[in-house]
Amino acid sequence: MKYSMDYVIATARRKEADISGVVVSLNTYQEERDERMAFNAAKAPPTSEEVEEPPVQPSALSIGVKEPEQFKARTYDHNFDTKNTPTKKYLIDDYISKNDINLLVAEGGAGKSSLTLVEAISIATNRNLLGLGPVTQGNVLIINNEDDDNELDRRIGAICIYYGISTSELNNKLFVRSGYEKPIKVAEEFDRNVIESADVKPLIDFINDNKIDMVVFDPYISTHDSNENDNTPIGKVVQLFRAIAAITEAAIRLVHHTRKSGNSHTSSAGDIEIARGAGALKDGARVCHTLVSMTNKEADEFGIDREIQQRLVRVDGAKSNYFLKKPSPNWFYKESVSINNGESVGVIRPYQIGPKIKGDKPSVGDKSKKILHNIGYAIIAKCGIEGGVVEGPKLSPIYEKQIERSSSTVSKHFDLLPKGVSKSERLNLSGKFYRIHQEIVDKNGVPRLIHLHQDE
Repeated sequence: MKYSMDYVIATARRKEADISGVVVSLNTYQEERDERMAFNAAKAPPTSEEVEEPPVQPSALSIGVKEPEQFKARTYDHNFDTKNTPTKKYLIDDYISKNDINLLVAEGGAGKSSLTLVEAISIATNRNLLGLGPVTQGNVLIINNEDDDNELDRRIGAICIYYGISTSELNNKLFVRSGYEKPIKVAEEFDRNVIESADVKPLIDFINDNKIDMVVFDPYISTHDSNENDNTPIGKVVQLFRAIAAITEAAIRLVHHTRKSGNSHTSSAGDIEIARGAGALKDGARVCHTLVSMTNKEADEFGIDREIQQRLVRVDGAKSNYFLKKPSPNWFYKESVSINNGESVGVIRPYQIGPKIKGDKPSVGDKSKKILHNIGYAIIAKCGIEGGVVEGPKLSPIYEKQIERSSSTVSKHFDLLPKGVSKSERLNLSGKFYRIHQEIVDKNGVPRLIHLHQDE
């Protein structure tokens, strides 16, 4: 038997969740009471002058309607001290908040699914893969109603290959459910009212049984049947998500689309108003982020080649009820990773962007720094997150494909690598620090060995 909407909301309230509004049901208490009293009144026998006492009016209890509970509220006295108040729980500090709706609004093709999958694997393995901040390990459930199991396997496999993660680390920590053939629903409409779907009770039971700390719904639009532009039903859909978060104490990650497309809107980054549909969604979310592509203007400001620009996206804080938005964005690059069946799959990875240039061209130092970071990421793609030693000729095709430039350009980039361990350069890659340098093996310079080792 599925949970009724009344049960879900009531259970959430018992957990002292911050759920606003009335209980969503097919009829409100007052409507039920009025209808039942009218029905009984219609059946009552007519009175006459011989009847001395007026007919007894039906009470709420006599017609089977539950009396409202007594209203209660808390107050404060001299014993109150915030040191006894539990701290806010995050899975990624100041980024993914537990017990709340965390909304990601993304442009089409920006890499929203790849980003949320790396987020999920980062939390499941307790690794700061995206360089967003300290991570708290937690079990994650991904519900993807757009991709089938094969596509999810490709994406997750590519992430594990790129970041050097053994899939055994995901066992009983990362759970995946494809709704490609039969979407997983949270809310449905019945007789013009929003009710919870039959999936809600099994979903809550699974979350609790497997100690899930974050649930990703990708995309949010596929989890309900309501008009996405109507605030009234969307407000009730959001209320259901908030109730699930309160009952399970899990972070709810909703992936949503923007109402704008293209990269001509420089101001869209960090603007939650670009979210498609009714405002009740963004109003009900506690933490919001935007994911948009680099604009032509930004590429010019940072001295980024057009080939690189096409793969760069930025994540900005767009709303938070708990902390100030970060003043600067996090930049990411859509890496092409070869998986074991021969296919190439896009993987989101951090990108080290330099300062804005003052003239038409970036300084030599800024360009060299970016090149060294990109070479470092190529070595990670080859050797894993621990780094290693790679011969230049073996790394060259990987790096050439990564930057989409010619082999002669790759050779020039390799020439910029510091020569010898004493001149090694310190890099921050995926939240970890490394040292990179090259070693010339013979007088002809071929083959050269490129070293990348962690520097804690």
